Amino acid sequence: MLIKGVPHLSWELLSTKPSYLSDTIGILPDIISTVCMVLTTLLVVLPVGVCAAVYLTEYAQNRRLVAAIEYAAETLSGIEGFQFFEDDHGRIVRRFFVPRAGEGAAAAVAQLEPYGVDALVCGALPGDERLETAAAGILLFPTFSGTPEEAALAFLGGAVARDPNNKCNACGFQSSCSLSGKGGCGKT
Repeated sequence: MLIKGVPHLSWELLSTKPSYLSDTIGILPDIISTVCMVLTTLLVVLPVGVCAAVYLTEYAQNRRLVAAIEYAAETLSGIEGFQFFEDDHGRIVRRFFVPRAGEGAAAAVAQLEPYGVDALVCGALPGDERLETAAAGILLFPTFSGTPEEAALAFLGGAVARDPNNKCNACGFQSSCSLSGKGGCGKT
């Protein structure tokens, strides 16, 4: 389409309006309509979006509604990243999203380490990523399907199977040794 169309682009096409009387073609009215539509949309949506963000972060009392809106926004954005969940005796008390920085297993593990992640519930992982995760002392629960909330709740409820090949490098414990209270040596 571009190969056949670009040679026919001209200033006359872009700067005039179509007219049967003067036998001219042009797309200027279409260009102006598109620009007006985009500007009008920005003028309406931008203030509404900013006000909604301020309300959700500063004033909203219904945490379930805020969590649902955050989840929808993150899902619709299509950004690959990590959903973090903090729990208090099996109840999720905090949730946040961090976009993934970098490619590959080493970059993912490097991004998880500052947060003190001791368990990772995820979908299927290739062998090199499993090894990298295990070497970092992160207990791996691969091949989970469902939403991040379902994964976190299943993990907290003990309903997620761990990777049997994930072992501590120091003591061979079949778990991450950062979970020393659950039988690990506590070393990393």
